[in-house]
Amino acid sequence: MDIEPIRTTAGHKAALETVDSLMGAQARTPEGDRLDVLVTLIEAYERQHFPMDLPDATGSKGPGSCFQRAMPRLIRLPAALGFLM
Repeated sequence: MDIEPIRTTAGHKAALETVDSLMGAQARTPEGDRLDVLVTLIEAYERQHFPMDLPDATGSKGPGSCFQRAMPRLIRLPAALGFLM
């Protein structure tokens, strides 16, 4: 198995192409093992180079705050819709 760390955009692209070609590989075969290792390397590269900041559901800013502001109205919604039942 000739696998190297992913250090560049070109290396990342090449690893993704290899993973694409190995997607049908059976587990516990040389191809399946290569797929597992490459996916792990790709995840590490992407975690470092493409970080994803998750929204703070408890904070006062970001998408979570929208839900917090709407919650009091959502709680009253079933009673307001009672006439439909």
